[in-house]
Amino acid sequence: MDLPSTKIIGITGGIGAGKSVIARIFKEMGITVFDCDSVAKSLYNSDDTLRKFIVENYGQSLYNTPSGKLDRALLAKILFSDSQALHKVEEQVHSRTIESFKQWVAIQHTEWCGLESAILYKVKPLMDMCNAVVEVDAPEALRIKRVRVRDDAPIEAIKKRIAAQYITIPTNLIQPLFCIVNDDAYPLLPQVRKVFQKLSQL
Repeated sequence: MDLPSTKIIGITGGIGAGKSVIARIFKEMGITVFDCDSVAKSLYNSDDTLRKFIVENYGQSLYNTPSGKLDRALLAKILFSDSQALHKVEEQVHSRTIESFKQWVAIQHTEWCGLESAILYKVKPLMDMCNAVVEVDAPEALRIKRVRVRDDAPIEAIKKRIAAQYITIPTNLIQPLFCIVNDDAYPLLPQVRKVFQKLSQL
């Protein structure tokens, strides 16, 4: 894969850890950030290739909604009971998201830009594009509390989401790794500034 001239810092961490908060701070420091997870969700409706794949494999009924947008609950029900289907859909979503990111990063004109993704370590083509990685972490109890406030979701459902999304830091990671603790005790700005200063040395 051809690497872009702009350097990329991956921003990752589990649900409720605070990736988006760190991404916002980076933006204020002049590093634009591509929100991989939000883009992936939007592609179900905006990307013709992905939409065609969903319809051809799982039926037009998935888009027979008043708005004409994907019935996410129905798709989730289909994929929950079929691991092969889940894998195929994930492959398609990852492929289209990677293409969107490559198009986005190609028009960036800063030394660094960011890539925010909860599953960054699982998507090798994206990891290969990163020149550094920030891992955002927080205690699980605090993460659950944040998600409850944000999504108004039951605790058990949140715990299942955390368990399903759990990804360890690769042991063979070659990129510089920076860890930011977002536990409401350690101030975030000094931690991000430290990372920002380190980036200028890479």
